[in-house]
Amino acid sequence: MPQLVLAGEDPVVFTNAVTFEGTKSALLDKVEPRYGTRLGGDTVKFSGKNFSDDKSKYTITIDGVDCPVETATTSYVECKTGRRDKMVESSLSIWIDGMG
Repeated sequence: MPQLVLAGEDPVVFTNAVTFEGTKSALLDKVEPRYGTRLGGDTVKFSGKNFSDDKSKYTITIDGVDCPVETATTSYVECKTGRRDKMVESSLSIWIDGMG
């Protein structure tokens, strides 16, 4: 049975067929800048291939804080970081509705 394992999480077992379509999956090549401040307000650029140019399709969180999308093209997306009240373990989630 196919499994999906994410760092720090329990494996998820798929009981139905899993289909992968490369043309519907974004490929992340680069993140700029690599580091920012806890104060927020930094613009972060994610570059790659097969991104959506529709800003409304994105949900991006960095370190558990929403990062609203400002610009979206098929090759990159930029978001503005929010304020974090304390230091946390780094995390990144990029969800593109209808992709993957």
